[in-house]
Amino acid sequence: AGVDPRALESVRETLAGVDLRALESVRETLAGVDPRVLESVRGAMAGVDPRALEAAMAGVDMRAVTESVAFARKVMAQSGDGPVCSLCGHMTIRNGSCFICLTCGETTGCS
Repeated sequence: AGVDPRALESVRETLAGVDLRALESVRETLAGVDPRVLESVRGAMAGVDPRALEAAMAGVDMRAVTESVAFARKVMAQSGDGPVCSLCGHMTIRNGSCFICLTCGETTGCS
């Protein structure tokens, strides 16, 4: 009711050949991600050719991506009270009574 047929055709063309299992995997991976982050990604992706993106993603191991996201979530959960690294500016995580930067290895005085 009132849907532009050209818009529907555009959606059909965009989704042609898309592996629905891959989409489900992406949906599961993104579950629980802050909507503001997703909006930021959406904005960054504006104008990206879906075919070029698909070609760039060919061969990407989605299991490895999922594992990386799980690791990132774990790190973020552990770093709630961690200061930023004084050397590189990235987040630090608790390391006993001190903090360590997973990016450069700098610590807050621990050995």
